[in-house]
Amino acid sequence: MVGLIERDDNEMIRKSSLVFVIQKTRKVLSGLALISVLILGIVPVALTHTELGQVATDSSDESVWEVPEDARAVENPLASSPEVEEEGARLYGRYCRRCHGDVGKGDGMAVAFILPAPKDITTIEVQARMTDGEIFYKISEGKTPMPGMGNRLSEDERWKIVHFVRTLKID
Repeated sequence: MVGLIERDDNEMIRKSSLVFVIQKTRKVLSGLALISVLILGIVPVALTHTELGQVATDSSDESVWEVPEDARAVENPLASSPEVEEEGARLYGRYCRRCHGDVGKGDGMAVAFILPAPKDITTIEVQARMTDGEIFYKISEGKTPMPGMGNRLSEDERWKIVHFVRTLKID
């Protein structure tokens, strides 16, 4: 065994050098992507992908997000309470705020990197049009560039976010 290690010593050095070069190359490419965003305002395609690898390229998408009628008809099984809304706010802050913004206006810090930007979900019209089932469906399924949270959050967590989203409406 010792002879094998001594004999393959140069090969081990070559392999570790290759790993080192690959790691450094990744760091350099990441740095270049960051510089292009910060200085040049260029958004690398890799920064605009969702978990499914889809790329958002059209900011003019003004279409309404169609949700199946059976999904729209689903009622929230959780009763609203301050505790449920507080937990929904915490989850929203962790998973939604980067894009949708602090109060749901679609002005989160990640908006510079995604197309189309999220729509304002606080208006009276939007809040009146969307059912709880529709909001739950959109959170669960996602639509480019928004990733679906169906595999990441439990049903109860998604329903809690729905309750919190209802608190965002403009009076």
